[in-house]
Amino acid sequence: MKKNNATPLLGAHISGAGGLEEVFSRAESINCATLQFFTKNNRQWQAKALTQDQIDAFTKEHKRSPIKSLVGHASYLINNSSADTEIQQKSYHALCDELLRCEQLSVPLLVLHPGNCSSGTQEECLDLLIASLDKALATTKTALSLEIMAGQGSSLCRSFEELGYIYKKLHKKHKNKINRMSGN
Repeated sequence: MKKNNATPLLGAHISGAGGLEEVFSRAESINCATLQFFTKNNRQWQAKALTQDQIDAFTKEHKRSPIKSLVGHASYLINNSSADTEIQQKSYHALCDELLRCEQLSVPLLVLHPGNCSSGTQEECLDLLIASLDKALATTKTALSLEIMAGQGSSLCRSFEELGYIYKKLHKKHKNKINRMSGN
């Protein structure tokens, strides 16, 4: 058997305080081979659009850094499985914004908490999530990783069966944009 000498992708969730380009030096200081970061404040619906200067500073640091594997993390507010139409709309727009920000920064993967089922059946909530994911994924090249939740309360994606349900019902042209390997 051939031995794989590749460096394991060990990393951490890194703060982007003071400028997103700062994630690289922070991750390097603790010897990360990969990193995850929020592209905006994770507890707010909206954020100012990224400026070209911010994108350029991030890109310059990414080129300089030995860390090439990047993962974005979506806002905790997003709940695409909500039956509340206002929350559903806000969540969809916030997800599209997160995907755009990742695309602008050349971040290939965005981790998303799948949401909570506050009313309706689990299947109805999963179907709302799937419809939103299909619509959002049609706007981007960025892939999503649905975070497997610990099973608390009404959270979705508590089991491999739920992830399988989503994957099976997701439009076939978007299946290659779903990475099902994230864990909580």
